[in-house]
Amino acid sequence: MALSGQMKADVELKTPADKVFEFYTLTPYHMAKASPKYVQSVDLLEGQWGKEGCVYNWNFLLDGKTAFNMVKVAIDDKNKSASYKTIEGTLLKMFKSFKCCIEVTPRDEGCVLHWTLEYEKLNTNVEDPKAMLHVLVDTCKDFDAHLTQQANTQSSPQLQCN
Repeated sequence: MALSGQMKADVELKTPADKVFEFYTLTPYHMAKASPKYVQSVDLLEGQWGKEGCVYNWNFLLDGKTAFNMVKVAIDDKNKSASYKTIEGTLLKMFKSFKCCIEVTPRDEGCVLHWTLEYEKLNTNVEDPKAMLHVLVDTCKDFDAHLTQQANTQSSPQLQCN
């Protein structure tokens, strides 16, 4: 059994690519509102939201248990991609290194969010991070519903009474 690995998933979303990328890089603190069954909070610890090298702390549920993941963020605005390298947290109890990467690809309607998990297990008894990938994919669906609803609310004509 290999200690290093990679897992991938693609999620089709209705939300435009720019909005999805902005949500993951500039306003991830909204994630707890959009997916409260998984995300408890996302806090900025260092730097500035959406800026290269900033540090976020994610508090979330993994396998029904509270977990946290402190990450250093790398952002590529041109390619709508970002990586979140774990520097402290629950995942480092199982993995020597762990990194989540996203790439948002525009489509005619909506976008595709490409997830890549890159990891090195502490030992051969550690399972592949399927549960983590499952959480990421499920939260994408919640975020998409949240962003779609938000866009519909903002673009709906308001009834005016005189």
